[in-house]
Amino acid sequence: IEKAKYKAIMIDEFQDNNQMQRDLLFLLAEKPERMEKGVPQVFELCPDKLFFVGDEKQSIYRFRGADVSVFRGLSRDFTDGNLTMSINYRSCPALIGAFNTFFGGFEYPPVPHESEGKGPACFYKPSQIDEGIPDYEAVYQKVELGKTALENIAQSTQQEIYKSHVIIGRYDSAQTAEFNQLTKIDAEATWICQKIKQLTTEGINGQVYKFSDIAILLKKYTNQNVYERYFLQNGIPYNTEVITGFFGDGPVNDIYSFLKICVTDKDELAYTKVLRSPFVNLSNNEADAIVKSNSKPFDFDASQILNPLSLKKYTRGKEMFDELKEFARKSKLTSIISKLWYEYGYCYETMWNQTVTMYSKMYDYIFELARKAELDAMSLTEFLDQLSVYTDDGKKLEGLDIPIEQINGVHIMSIHKSKGLEFPVVFVAETNAQSDKNPNKSKAFISKEYGYTVNTPSIPQLKEKTATSNYFFSLVKEEISRLSLAELRRLTYVAITRAIDYVFISAQDYKITKTPKDYTPGHDNTDQIYQILQPVIDFYEAKGEENKLFTLETISPYDRTQTHEQKSRSNTRTQKISLIQKLTDEDIYNNSTVIEKDVLPAKYILPSKLHEEDEETSPAKLRTASDTAPYSQINKIVLESIPKNSADQEPNFSFANFGTIAHAYMEAFIKDEQPQISNRDLAGLNGNQKKISTIHSICQKMLAGFENSPLGKDAKNSIWHKSEYEFKAKLNSQILKGTIDLVFESSEGHYTVVDYKTNSTIEPEIYYQQLAGYRFAVSQMQGVPVENISCKLFYLRFGKEVDISEETLAVVKKAYS
Repeated sequence: IEKAKYKAIMIDEFQDNNQMQRDLLFLLAEKPERMEKGVPQVFELCPDKLFFVGDEKQSIYRFRGADVSVFRGLSRDFTDGNLTMSINYRSCPALIGAFNTFFGGFEYPPVPHESEGKGPACFYKPSQIDEGIPDYEAVYQKVELGKTALENIAQSTQQEIYKSHVIIGRYDSAQTAEFNQLTKIDAEATWICQKIKQLTTEGINGQVYKFSDIAILLKKYTNQNVYERYFLQNGIPYNTEVITGFFGDGPVNDIYSFLKICVTDKDELAYTKVLRSPFVNLSNNEADAIVKSNSKPFDFDASQILNPLSLKKYTRGKEMFDELKEFARKSKLTSIISKLWYEYGYCYETMWNQTVTMYSKMYDYIFELARKAELDAMSLTEFLDQLSVYTDDGKKLEGLDIPIEQINGVHIMSIHKSKGLEFPVVFVAETNAQSDKNPNKSKAFISKEYGYTVNTPSIPQLKEKTATSNYFFSLVKEEISRLSLAELRRLTYVAITRAIDYVFISAQDYKITKTPKDYTPGHDNTDQIYQILQPVIDFYEAKGEENKLFTLETISPYDRTQTHEQKSRSNTRTQKISLIQKLTDEDIYNNSTVIEKDVLPAKYILPSKLHEEDEETSPAKLRTASDTAPYSQINKIVLESIPKNSADQEPNFSFANFGTIAHAYMEAFIKDEQPQISNRDLAGLNGNQKKISTIHSICQKMLAGFENSPLGKDAKNSIWHKSEYEFKAKLNSQILKGTIDLVFESSEGHYTVVDYKTNSTIEPEIYYQQLAGYRFAVSQMQGVPVENISCKLFYLRFGKEVDISEETLAVVKKAYS
């Protein structure tokens, strides 16, 4: 029984769980003798078996299904087992006092023996529990100082300890600005840059910080690229958890465009970008004139329209293009990316202009995407299709395990990503950012009360406010708003409490409040972090000079010409030669130490890539396909699909396309269904119905040959079979990964692996390695000895079975033991 496996269960961060997970834990912790169905009651649990750890004020994952009310309910379920951790060992005393004031309404500076706050606060207070606080609301308990902090305070004066460690910068939207001045988001980003410079040079209160000591926390990523741009302009290094606007800057755009014109000659925009990029570096007018010639990339004689220097650039660009196009046909994706970056010199652009040095990391991102694409055996065209997804500025690039060293830079991340982390200095930026105005954008709405309901289109004729796309959503809309507001309070708490020494809070669209709000908890009916804090800010701001809680600063409009440092060199031949000479004089490579690294094997082994080249995988063998083999019409159709005057001789309809179609017929036979043929595999025939009919006719005849063969009959009569069987099998520190055409089990318990081949020649020896990998994988997954598995090739053109069991067994025993 599952529940008998565990003597004790500890669940950390339980505030981010829900009722279903709570019920599952109760089932695992129920007493051994309990056999009834359903979730056990508290008295039916084993004593001391469950240990829940969490903080209701940090539940910020409602969008993932977290329900903080479940965690709060535990305190009622286990009234005798509650332990409160009330000491903050992370932050300095001034910040701990500020946290108590902002979130619990306690006085600042702290007064002795104050058990409950009396001022405005962001959270509810313990005394309000009896007033019927909803379970989804957090209650704030006062946080105390640790023993060491108390001893330090005893040796210092209150005035020294409780200096303001909270700085609030606000851009007043009512202030006037000149046409050439930065306002709102740009002014806020500039203000943050100036504060970071101050922190890392002269410091604050005698403490100088490193860039890596500082974090910028954002509610959402919408304007992350704005902060990145101003950091670059000001020479502030930074690291990001998520890449937004992946195509928004030069490196990725230029590399993508160069690769794009290598696979298609019909993308004028990509061609224009290449001509304007550092690869060629023509002017706008020069690039436009060449593109308007309507010629293929670098196929235009530009000698009549370009000056000698520009013509030299264009000629060099053509040489790179011709070389890369040929190189791309036979090289790995990562090698192609590296060639563009290093050999063609794009990397020097990020070295040349110091304000764009940070863009060098884009190479690491696109290289990692290429490396992952290689693992999935993507072609260059497929890789470009994958990259094109990120052309949307709103598309985020995340989840990459990038093997690069983090620089000593400011951390830019979302508040959600910062949970569990700590930083000496925290900037909670853009606190006026609003939430999504439509909380029901999905195709369906899920609620506790009504379950899963579909969002149908609204009726245009109904103009009333009651007209809605989901009646059930309208019934709980107000409660959802209250749930969102409660979570926003918790999100605010998580953001501010990441700080150890200082918190900077900035807002770009602040409006002066005529009537300060002094109620608890915080600002109701809002979706802005600043408004959550506003009652406390207004209350202490009204005290004037007596306000010790925070320091207020007004963010003024900035002159555009004075917002960043000029760190780029002059774009002149003299300056470039000077830089190259400087790098040469430093003799970097001769004075460097050779670093030897272990060459780690690839994580995945693809058995289908272990065999030697054949017609499907090698364009070089395309024309050598036998014309005397059965169904020679296939060879003719493939060769006729090669575009005339094509440099790479790649057919539009390849042997691989035909093989995929033939495999679909075999799979359909095993599954007793109609074959599903992808239009992508037929696209190269350009709608030629005669050729398409010929392909289908051949596949039907091949299928009949297999169906009537002894192997086909054995497969059909098997007690278990799988076609297109995807697998992963562990091999020491690596993983075998692939797809087996067919595997079946006979009534005697013997397994047979079948691989279909559409080759025009019978060469079984080139597939020993591939089928050996399949044989090993089946033995691992089915738990049978490799000796109990046969391996057979079935050549569909010849209707012939070739047994290679003996040969693959020898490979397995040698390579997989």
